[in-house]
Amino acid sequence: MKDNSITNKTSIDGISAVLHTLMLIPQHRAITVRELEQQLADLHIYRTPRSIKRYLDEIIIVLFNVECDMRTIPHTYRKKSEQLLKLGTKEALVFCLVDKYLRPTMPIKFNHTYQTLVNDSISLLSKGLKPSKEQLYLNKIHIDAFTFHPLINKNIPLLETIHSALFDQCLITISSQALLLHRLKIEPLGLLIKHNSFVLIYRQHQTLTIHTIELGLIDSAILSTFQFNYPSDFILKDFVTETSNETKQFYLTE
Repeated sequence: MKDNSITNKTSIDGISAVLHTLMLIPQHRAITVRELEQQLADLHIYRTPRSIKRYLDEIIIVLFNVECDMRTIPHTYRKKSEQLLKLGTKEALVFCLVDKYLRPTMPIKFNHTYQTLVNDSISLLSKGLKPSKEQLYLNKIHIDAFTFHPLINKNIPLLETIHSALFDQCLITISSQALLLHRLKIEPLGLLIKHNSFVLIYRQHQTLTIHTIELGLIDSAILSTFQFNYPSDFILKDFVTETSNETKQFYLTE
C-alpha cells in the first residue's frame, strides 16, 4: 500500500516548484527554461528543463497570465500584466462595461494598469471565430455621457492636474477669466462627476468655506509641490448628499 505521507510530500514539492517557477517569470523581459532552471537551483529546487517546460506549457500558461514567444529559439516566457490570474468572462464583461463609462475620466497615472486589464478583457471576449455572447451584449450598450463634453475633448491636461492634486494632496493655483479669478491658491477636496459635467470641490488655502467650480470655467491650473492638511471632518459623499437634499444648485464660486 502506498504511503500517503510520501504522496503528499511529493504533491507539495510539485506545487511549490510550479509556484516558484511562476514567481521567477519576469514581467518586463522574457526568460528561457534554462534560466529558470538555474534560478530554481539557486533556491534549492532542482528540476530538469523538461519538467520546467511542462510546468510552463501545461499549467502556468493555462491558468496564469503568462505568454510564450514561440518565434524565439529557445522559447521564452514572460508575464503579460500585473494580474496574476486570468480574467473569467464575467470579470472581463464587467471591466468592458466600466471602461465605457470611465475611460474619459481615468487619470494618466493609472492608465497603464487600467488599460492592460481592459485590453485583456477585450481579448478574452473576442476569442473564437464567432463573436461571444458577451461581445454581442457589449455591442448593444452605448454610454454617451462624456462624448460631447468640451473638457474631455479640449483640456485633458486640466483634468490630469486635478487628479494629481487630489491623489498627492497638493495645492493648486487656478485662474478663470469668466469668474475674474487670477492665480487663486486652493486646496482641492474632491471631484464630482455630475450628469455631463465635472465639478471641483475646494476651499481657498487656509480658509474653511467650501466652494465648487465647474472645470469648464477654469482656464488654467498649476500643480504645486506643497501639500496641505485635508480636513478630517470633510466627507465628499456627505457634502454632495446634503447639497442635493437642500435642493441647492452647485454654485460656481464666491
